[in-house]
Amino acid sequence: MFYRCGGVDSDGDVVTDDCDNCPDIINANQNDADDDGIGDVCDDCTDTDGDGFGDPGFAANTCPVDNCPTFANPSQEDSDLDGWGDACCCVGIRGNLDDKLNDAITVSGLVFMVDFIFTRGAAPYCPNEANVNGDAGGDIDISDLVALADYIFTGSPQPAVCP
Repeated sequence: MFYRCGGVDSDGDVVTDDCDNCPDIINANQNDADDDGIGDVCDDCTDTDGDGFGDPGFAANTCPVDNCPTFANPSQEDSDLDGWGDACCCVGIRGNLDDKLNDAITVSGLVFMVDFIFTRGAAPYCPNEANVNGDAGGDIDISDLVALADYIFTGSPQPAVCP
């Protein structure tokens, strides 16, 4: 079945009301990050992981913001009180930089850290996991890279345990 849009365009964004996912606010791009049929500019809870908490960075959100927008985290637990939910953050050993919910330390995590340190590529989702040596400053630097490489290629020393 094919449906054609047509008719009134109340907000003047060149998308007619019958096909506009936010007919009262201009949003020509029709972005809908959580695929709920409501455009991001007027969605009162953009929630891409479906846990009932909104993703940070969406101005129209009136729902509580999720402390772990990458993974469903309905309990919003944050054991180490670092602002990142346990479902996506350092709750085991440091060095898991692959955004996976296990303590796997892999070469791809090492590559990610090299990219971050030397080119300021994408920041680690959970900085505590990238602080491999667990130093008090918490900054991500060459000493963390060396600690991660030592562990991956020699098996020791074991990366620091998260708080």
